[in-house]
Amino acid sequence: MPLTVRLDTETQHALDEVTGRLGESRSAVIRQAIRLLRDRVMAEEQGRTPYELGEELFGQYHSGHGRLSEETTAREHIVTALHDREVGR
Repeated sequence: MPLTVRLDTETQHALDEVTGRLGESRSAVIRQAIRLLRDRVMAEEQGRTPYELGEELFGQYHSGHGRLSEETTAREHIVTALHDREVGR
């Protein structure tokens, strides 16, 4: 269904920036933005926070290093992994 929307300059630049970064068409980005906004509004109406909406997904994927953020920085972990790869560990 065709629809004409008038955008101010700032919003048009923001849309162009997002489409460029995602490699998507303006229409695709606008459709996705509307769906995301709809989901947010519906969640707020139901009294659910963004955390509550994603809570079931948190902790589903593991790096294998359960205390990574507490024990080392991500940079240190990457440097160690690259070093281990170079020396054939």
